[in-house]
Amino acid sequence: MDEKLLTHLKKTFSEEVEAGGIKVSSVYLSGLNLEGNWAKKTLNYLCSGRRVFQGQNLYTKGACYAIRDQLTRGFISKNFYFQSGNKVNYDIGIRMIHKGAEVISKLAGAGTSWYDLKCETDVMLGESKDVEVVLKSFPEGDESNHLIRLVTFPERPKRACRINIRMYMENRDELKVEVTDRGLGELIPASGIMISETINLGYR
Repeated sequence: MDEKLLTHLKKTFSEEVEAGGIKVSSVYLSGLNLEGNWAKKTLNYLCSGRRVFQGQNLYTKGACYAIRDQLTRGFISKNFYFQSGNKVNYDIGIRMIHKGAEVISKLAGAGTSWYDLKCETDVMLGESKDVEVVLKSFPEGDESNHLIRLVTFPERPKRACRINIRMYMENRDELKVEVTDRGLGELIPASGIMISETINLGYR
């Protein structure tokens, strides 16, 4: 098993470098199968020019869970919620009509680090010329709504205007929302008008 794991790691690390990837500088090993002294050759190889962390402690396990969620978005966050001073405690979405029914389209989930929160979507304006941002606190489930009025957008026929909604954060306290007029192809040229608003999340 030691030889098999060593061969696999050497091949994987080599392929990553050849593909233009970043050279592996740190390794986190967690799991009962890695306990004991059976992986001596593998550990010697990993410890050569790298930092290696091994064990069942919260630090090592947390790093493993975090990178797993980065590689496959939602794999961990569907079942676990990570909370810290850098995490957003809200599910963030927009209220919209889909197939005749009112729904909340979720764009970002609670447990996301504020500096990683970046989301963007295009939607068609319907009867209303407003965008309603919905914040749902976690774990309480309290909902708050923030209406962004597109008063400076040009008058358009109903359902004949596509808009881009972009959200991001520059600090943990404020959610930036930018709504841009995209028009409707050649039929209705985009004006390029953008309305930007800041929503205070109330952490202070």
